[in-house]
Amino acid sequence: DACASDEVAFMALLDAMGGTNAFMEVVKRVHAFMHGRPDPLAWLERAASLYTSDVEVIISSGIPGRIVEEAKRMLGAMRAELSHMAAEMAYSDKLSGILLQDMDVLDAMLASKDYDTLRASLDTRSFGRMSTARDLTDEADKKAVQKLRERTKNLVKKLRKDAFSLTLAESAAALCKAQPYIKRFCDAVSGLSERYRAHKAEMNVMDFNDMEHIALAVLQKETVALEYRRKFKYIFVDEYQDSNLVQEAILNAIKRGGNLFMVDDVKQSIYRFRGADITVFRAE
Repeated sequence: DACASDEVAFMALLDAMGGTNAFMEVVKRVHAFMHGRPDPLAWLERAASLYTSDVEVIISSGIPGRIVEEAKRMLGAMRAELSHMAAEMAYSDKLSGILLQDMDVLDAMLASKDYDTLRASLDTRSFGRMSTARDLTDEADKKAVQKLRERTKNLVKKLRKDAFSLTLAESAAALCKAQPYIKRFCDAVSGLSERYRAHKAEMNVMDFNDMEHIALAVLQKETVALEYRRKFKYIFVDEYQDSNLVQEAILNAIKRGGNLFMVDDVKQSIYRFRGADITVFRAE
């Protein structure tokens, strides 16, 4: 019957995700992430709608571009670290030279225009070996360079394994196969959201996400938003790269033309796991 079929499908989903603990960990991560959006449940529905049974629809959607964008962000941040260390190691041709070579490898990857091009670059580009010739290189500096190079290589390996092990067509086909399970997964996320909301109401408490969403709801009233626009002559925001879309909506509600000032470095973004979105800053 339908209940037995649903149970079989759900058990298959648990198995595909590595068991109950792994499944719940992903559910909690998605729940935390979506509450960094102005309308969390609407975001969840839109995200689920991206999974279809049509390979061409997935290929032409924004999913491949977002994967490439995120991979390039990670590679770009690593390149910045290599560049900074290369400048510090300028006294040693051996150390600065190998770091510059590594930067060239990452530059080739960053020049990739699409998913399959970046995948090919990740597969074919390789890092050189550090010269064993003796020079005036400080041993501590040498170890620091080796550690950074190892991190760089591990990042490339991780991207190859986790995001680019398949061609775009193969990845799209895999997503199509996942489509039947997505509704069940989203039901689990929305169910967690509702139970968590009810528990907070019973305990008469709220969390930081609640404060953000309540503030945004209040500012949807134009009279309230206008009062705050008049109140603040200037608005200064530090660490803007770690803002989420709820916070961006709050700022948009209270800012006036030319009175919002932001300080940011996208390479220092550390709160993407809880919904911080660096595209917010790029859009500005």
